[in-house]
Amino acid sequence: MSLTGAATFASWLMFVRICIVFPLLALGQPDALKLAWRLGAGNVWRLFWILFWVALPLFVVKAAFALSQILLILADGPVLGLPMAAVGTAFFMAAGIVGATALSRLILMRTDPGTAGAAR
Repeated sequence: MSLTGAATFASWLMFVRICIVFPLLALGQPDALKLAWRLGAGNVWRLFWILFWVALPLFVVKAAFALSQILLILADGPVLGLPMAAVGTAFFMAAGIVGATALSRLILMRTDPGTAGAAR
């Protein structure tokens, strides 16, 4: 594995470990980074695979959508293809945010019921 690959892998593991920082901030937790680090301890691989399997369908659908937009641009020109691509990108970004938020809430409810209950 190259140095770049190792650094990328390490950064992904760090991201997975602290991926619940923003939901904790939204819940008003004062030490969100410390709490996210504590809640992520021992759950890195489980979180990694959950995020992977949640993101994989989005990536596949996004790739199919992007291919259809490329074909539309080539066939009809950018008049219809570019606005459709912008709408599709916005949709998939929103879907990713909703999915990440739901996943973070699920993780919080399973690891620290008192923290997740604060949002109710």
